[in-house]
Amino acid sequence: MSELNNTPVAALLELAACQLEVAVQTTEAQVDSLASSIGALLTLGASLRQVNGAAPPAPAAVVHEIVERAQNALVAMQFHDQLVQRVAHVRDALTGLNDALASAPAADVDWASVLAGIRERYSMEDERMQFDRIIGVDACPAVASHDATHDSLRGSVDLF
Repeated sequence: MSELNNTPVAALLELAACQLEVAVQTTEAQVDSLASSIGALLTLGASLRQVNGAAPPAPAAVVHEIVERAQNALVAMQFHDQLVQRVAHVRDALTGLNDALASAPAADVDWASVLAGIRERYSMEDERMQFDRIIGVDACPAVASHDATHDSLRGSVDLF
């Protein structure tokens, strides 16, 4: 029997795997959206070049569609920032776990403090919700005091 039994190690490893899975799923969806938006912009550009004396499409409608497609492409590119944050959070959690286990036997680790430190690094609400579901709120009493008023949900993008 391992000395890691009855510790949050297995749950932290499950959490890390889930976080990576969310990052991969988010990336795939946004890359598809980005490719679609870029393809539509190329098609619109080709249409504008082919008018050659024919009545051009209504300029306002073309401009509106180009702007809309460009905005979609910009939002899709923001996925990279979320991906980097999610992967960094997994790295930080694994580093925190390693540091805790290197400093004391697993039975002597203050797991509530380790878990609170890992959780408070999360910048997205869906990460905290996933943490709470897998690790459990009871394992980390400091969770109840978090103010989620300004948290970002999965899929939301802040343009900067």
